[in-house]
Amino acid sequence: MVCAYLLWSGHPECTDAESAVRFFRERRTSDGHAIHNPSQVRYVRYFASFVGASGPERALRLKGVRIRVTAISISSAPARLLATAADDGGRGASPPVELASPRPVAAPAGIEMAPSPPTEAAAAAKPATGAAAAGAGGGEGSSRLAASVTRLAASLADLASSSWTLQAEAASMRTEVSDATLNDGIATVAAETCTSVPRQCVAGGGPARFDFPGGGLRASGDVRLRLQSVAARGGAAEDLCYLHVHTAYLPPPAAAAASATDGGVEDGEVEVHFGRAACDAACRDPRFAADWRLTLHYVLEEA
Repeated sequence: MVCAYLLWSGHPECTDAESAVRFFRERRTSDGHAIHNPSQVRYVRYFASFVGASGPERALRLKGVRIRVTAISISSAPARLLATAADDGGRGASPPVELASPRPVAAPAGIEMAPSPPTEAAAAAKPATGAAAAGAGGGEGSSRLAASVTRLAASLADLASSSWTLQAEAASMRTEVSDATLNDGIATVAAETCTSVPRQCVAGGGPARFDFPGGGLRASGDVRLRLQSVAARGGAAEDLCYLHVHTAYLPPPAAAAASATDGGVEDGEVEVHFGRAACDAACRDPRFAADWRLTLHYVLEEA
């Protein structure tokens, strides 16, 4: 909001989005740690473009282009769920990333999960052999049962650390005025939401496409996209990655070629790619590869 005002008021040190963000960081903090979410910077750029537009063009940009969001695809699933500090190459995430808790998942019928390398915990949990096993066991039957249980636990640990159940969500957003919010009485809420069917994904594997039911989400203006990890036993889904876009500022449409992801491509479908650095949460999560990207698939609707 402050960056938008700096641009609107014509502050001499804020001639474009980047300079406005830089000025705010320098004056607001001692370490420059502010406006660090990519979507925040994206909207400052949107507003800078809006300020430079003519009157009639401003009206069109406020309204946005009407689209139908048909799918979200990802270049690969995040890496293993059991992330450690070593996954970031010793660099450390800034700010600290709150990682999703590992959840055991089962492969749906007809889907064969690819084997994954055993984790350190699983390797350490393997039963002892030879004299050690003989000394620890209370009998041949007990030893076999204990070994079977240990192998099962190791297999479940491997599965939990090598697979995800993921879903995608798209939502059209609207602004509401409410006394119950802390943002000067203004809140942005989801007006309509569309969620894909959850699907099994091997950690680090891909690509994968998540199609939205009912032909997709029709939207004009602000849209929120989210990639979520689905909890076991009907628990709440957990956001792994999200971003906000405005339909008026999407790149000029071009018919999409055959998709690199699995799944079909609708006639006239447009693809817009967002790299890891452009996605909130994923930009600081070491489980997302440096060349990872999320793709928005949509069709232009008649005005």
